[in-house]
Amino acid sequence: AILLFNARSELAKLRPKLSRLQLEVGELVVEDKAQFHAIQVPTNDLFHWRWRLNLPDGFDCYLHSFTGVVPESGYQSDDWMYNSRYIGSYDDQREFFLDLKVGKNYKDVYSLTATYNNQSVIINTFDDGPPDWLAGRSQYDIEICGDREVVTAAPRNELYLIRLRTTAIGQKNDSQGFLVWLSTKSSQPPKILRPENSD
Repeated sequence: AILLFNARSELAKLRPKLSRLQLEVGELVVEDKAQFHAIQVPTNDLFHWRWRLNLPDGFDCYLHSFTGVVPESGYQSDDWMYNSRYIGSYDDQREFFLDLKVGKNYKDVYSLTATYNNQSVIINTFDDGPPDWLAGRSQYDIEICGDREVVTAAPRNELYLIRLRTTAIGQKNDSQGFLVWLSTKSSQPPKILRPENSD
């Protein structure tokens, strides 16, 4: 009985450390292989984000992004640069890390770069120099998928990884930034695209 009590006591002491280590490596528990799964993994850089992903079985999957005017929800169709990139097919490795990083690329141009499966690709560029939010000239809001918990999405839905928008007094819907998401569709989003309650 005393040995059992001591073992439980030691286990209770180790649980917080185990939870912290699981968070640091992005432990991903996949309960339904037919869905997208994502958990954010901490990085040390301000404009560097990482996720451990599991793509749904039986689907080709794509990484989508756009830069420009990003509303609070939905899409914006008037002033943005869209990019879609194949990220994996139904018979490829389904679980991997995806890194997104904003910084200067090999051409000395600010860009959003994705790294996955041992390859790095520029998914969007900021040709007019660093955006205001990157240069510290404006504040920004950021929504990040999978912060401290696994997030899932059905293959017919998008899994939004990150939405970054500038914030300024009087600016509600038309804020510069970028949006990155995963889907099983290769085409660009429909042209809707403002939240229903905006003008």
